[in-house]
Amino acid sequence: MLGWRMNSEWRFLVALTLFSLVGLSIPSRSSAEVMTQSEKNRQRWVVRSLYDQFPDEHIRGLSEYPRGVMWFGTWGEGLVRYDGRNRLQIKSSDGLPTDFIRRVSVAPDGRIWVAARGGAASLNEDGTGIEVFTEEDGLVSDDLFGLDIDSQGRVWVTGPGGVSRINVDGSIQQFGTDRPDLAKNCGRSVAV
Repeated sequence: MLGWRMNSEWRFLVALTLFSLVGLSIPSRSSAEVMTQSEKNRQRWVVRSLYDQFPDEHIRGLSEYPRGVMWFGTWGEGLVRYDGRNRLQIKSSDGLPTDFIRRVSVAPDGRIWVAARGGAASLNEDGTGIEVFTEEDGLVSDDLFGLDIDSQGRVWVTGPGGVSRINVDGSIQQFGTDRPDLAKNCGRSVAV
């Protein structure tokens, strides 16, 4: 079992390490131990095989929710919420646009946002209230690669043909669709 009570620097380093290991698809099924030390006390983390904790070893997106809850976007198995003890898997059968998730991020209002092969989606921390945004709604593409959220809570996504911004009120604006040079390219990431 993983414990999430440590300072944010250590959590980030451990999450980054886990993300790196998963991205490499290490075939080992053995357990690994990671020793960490905080200023107040010593903590022992036992990291079980990632195959035991996640439905798919291909994790493409990762984001930390307040209180140490981690969100993982998998390639083919949807979205996974993991709090160190319990795992909640959310798939297209639950309302996501697809099970192929590329990016995960948490908005200032606490909603989880994903960029996926089938569009963008937002949901509550408990996995309910899924709202999907697609090309039909005004996105530049349904095949999204990048996602970021600005300080005003607006969600920026990229895909073939440009950049879209999903405003807090749900309206969508496109950028770059009038530029032939950008429309031919595929935005792979965005940072705001």
